[in-house]
Amino acid sequence: MRKTFRQTVVGTALAVFLAFGAVPAAEPAAEGERWAVIIGINDYQDLGKLTTARNDAKALAQVLVESGGFAENRVILLTDDATDPQNRPTLAAMRKRIENTATFTEPQDTLLVFFSGHGIIVDGRGYLVPMDGDARNAVSLDWVKDVLSKARAKSKVLILDACHAGSAAKGVGGIAPSLVAGAGGLVMLLSSAADQVSYPDEATGLSVFSKHLVEGLSGAADTDGDKAVTFAEAAAYVSRGLKNWYVETGKVQTPVALPEKPPEMVLTRVQAGARRPVQPVRVPPTGTVLRVPEGFRAKAGTAAEPYTKTGWAKEVVHEATGIELVFIPAGEFLMGSPAGEANHNNDETQHRVRITKPFYMGKYEVTQAQWQQVMGSNPSNFKGSDRLPVEQVSWDDCQAFCQRAGSGLRLPTEAEWEYACRAGTTTPYSWGAGWEKGVCNGANNPDDSFLVWNRQNSNVEEFRRRGLPVDNTIPVGTFRPNAWGLYDMHGNVWEWCADWYGEYPSGSATDPRGPASGSLRVVRGGWWSGSPNQCGSARREKPPPGKGYKEAGFRMALDLK
Repeated sequence: MRKTFRQTVVGTALAVFLAFGAVPAAEPAAEGERWAVIIGINDYQDLGKLTTARNDAKALAQVLVESGGFAENRVILLTDDATDPQNRPTLAAMRKRIENTATFTEPQDTLLVFFSGHGIIVDGRGYLVPMDGDARNAVSLDWVKDVLSKARAKSKVLILDACHAGSAAKGVGGIAPSLVAGAGGLVMLLSSAADQVSYPDEATGLSVFSKHLVEGLSGAADTDGDKAVTFAEAAAYVSRGLKNWYVETGKVQTPVALPEKPPEMVLTRVQAGARRPVQPVRVPPTGTVLRVPEGFRAKAGTAAEPYTKTGWAKEVVHEATGIELVFIPAGEFLMGSPAGEANHNNDETQHRVRITKPFYMGKYEVTQAQWQQVMGSNPSNFKGSDRLPVEQVSWDDCQAFCQRAGSGLRLPTEAEWEYACRAGTTTPYSWGAGWEKGVCNGANNPDDSFLVWNRQNSNVEEFRRRGLPVDNTIPVGTFRPNAWGLYDMHGNVWEWCADWYGEYPSGSATDPRGPASGSLRVVRGGWWSGSPNQCGSARREKPPPGKGYKEAGFRMALDLK
């Protein structure tokens, strides 16, 4: 290895915004798609390990989707802990993903490339080191600059959070002269001056620079309130944040913006309900590998925190059917409703239940498209959208679906269903006590609307205005989920559970699975034309298992092994 460069093996020291092209149109309607390739590497084969690079990438990917106006399927995340080989940042994968994504862009698009990991300088030229690389096998910044310059996108952004600390003599803030020379329209934001170090932020698990970058792009940097974060606003926000960091810690880190008067460029379009503060990034125990059930893959888009404390993926997708499931932790809850509750039924005797093992629960009700794919037919009464829940299926039909779908998919038990529906609450509904709080109150607070659909509410005209039907089912996921990320637990269709119907035990129970036999099965959650009381978390009904109903569908559950 040629000893013509200096490098550091801890921390992160450099961030660059590289932009080409004209100023995007002022109105969002004139803008094209937003594309991003996000790369984060902590563990290297031949270089020292980093502590925040992977988290920096995941946090940025998450904020672009949740708050920045980027579509989930336009954000490509490459990290060294990815389960899919094509999403691991090897030399070949990094070059392929950057180059191919650039070729897809159209003239009104935005293209963003982010790299967090080791960067090196050799003979005055900068390189980004992949997870399987070294000084001789790395991605040239000259090549990256050339690929971006040839892309048709109007706005082209390169963000680097790479280890070039100590390379002051090699270029501005550690940047290779080859990247700076002849920059022309190049716009940069460096995380620190040439003789400084970029510090980690222990509270969030990100670098201090990336923490403020992510906050800024999520909307905190939108000082003029126009729901857009420009390059200048982002740079100013990061600068203010690092000044505050100095006041709090005494550690000096000074970002450098080049040129001094950057062109007007919108980096993110702030979405409704954008989350501004950066939350701590939970890291699984040392040595933990992301665990995914056989026959499933981890759900893309859960970028900042794709794992649970035990290492299981927070969301998974069934490879064969596309059914999405959410991780549900073990715990205890009061099953049933208290006798004095307004919508209490006599068969809802309240008792304590322990769920001793975590499991996965369907994020949505099974759709007509998923049923068609597995069973080859569609028995539903209401048709018109693949995203409508399948209905008019019996309990026996659901068992046949589970068997054909495979991979251990099953109906949830009645206890699992109520536990997941409540999501830690003890109120009649997962949002609180009042039915009116769960339906559309969009005139006052659109972000808190649409938790449930039931046509016997007072908002029929609002649903009609939005093009939603008022006399049948609606597409799954139309409304907000409960606190655990499950949609349509109240209303739309009743959902079959695995249990025979029977009386609750008089005392506490552990992992109950209902009576050993019976003549009626259990459905939960209410339906599109029932009364509000029927949609409560504790409400249960008892149809015979051999008949299908236009009011009844189901969702999947999965054991962890």
